[in-house]
Amino acid sequence: MVTLIVLGLPGVGAAQADTELEKLPNISIVVEEPDDQAAKCNITASGLDAAVRIPLDASRLGIREPGKSSDGSYLYVNVVVLSQPVGCMAYLDLALKRVVLVGSTGKIEVGSVWDGGRILVGPADGFSARVGTALREHTNTFLGEWIKQNPKPETAPN
Repeated sequence: MVTLIVLGLPGVGAAQADTELEKLPNISIVVEEPDDQAAKCNITASGLDAAVRIPLDASRLGIREPGKSSDGSYLYVNVVVLSQPVGCMAYLDLALKRVVLVGSTGKIEVGSVWDGGRILVGPADGFSARVGTALREHTNTFLGEWIKQNPKPETAPN
């Protein structure tokens, strides 16, 4: 039996938007390589990438190769998995990372300006599909916030 206690994890089950999404023309996708525990639950880097890339590709937000977005912004995908004989447990994190100015120190740092996370628990059979679905949901939530802050330009009537 596995018992999990979560105290004060920011972003668990919620996503937060900031005005930092405004005028964001494109982003890169960076997927943290899953470890051996993830492999036991059929979680792969290519599966994680596809779960995020496909909704982004269907949107107006451009996708660039890592390190080539216009301002260095990227969606960071990280899934931490614990494999047990009875099933799998995972913490999913999807975060928009941007270069930000830290007001109190005046330093320039890479920080999360949007974050969505979730904990999943279940049998190993079909677990990777559940992880993919959850990442697509978070990506769509991110895109919804981005669209709110970047509406389509109005076109002049003919």
